[in-house]
Amino acid sequence: MWEQTNTALLGLSTKFIVKPEYTHSPNDTQEALDRLEQDLHLKIFFSGVEPEESDKPRSKLRVKLDWRPDVQDVPHFVDTRLERFSKALANEFCRHKAKPNLLPNQEEVLEYLRQAHEVVVVNSDKGVGPCAIELDRYI
Repeated sequence: MWEQTNTALLGLSTKFIVKPEYTHSPNDTQEALDRLEQDLHLKIFFSGVEPEESDKPRSKLRVKLDWRPDVQDVPHFVDTRLERFSKALANEFCRHKAKPNLLPNQEEVLEYLRQAHEVVVVNSDKGVGPCAIELDRYI
């Protein structure tokens, strides 16, 4: 039974994603909505401003920007629409217990593999999927 469960679990491939125990709640989206608001305000504030021409190549290094334009520099209807969007999005998310996509015995095996330091899960060289091997044999 244990080997069948191992085979079934490892046969799901490395692209299989285990569902979380609970679905997302409206609070989980707040960070993304804050970032959207900041990005939108910055785009509106700097719209119409021509970028400076420079002989130097643009740096790929980005510095996190916490600055926001003043409230009066952004049209009121933008914030109104963003608020309506946020409320509509919050209505779509309701935290509840998710139905698992693994069988109980597969969850036990997965938890064992997570905690077992003597077992390593690696991709096979034939592209068949992952395989589990003892650490001593792998090294």
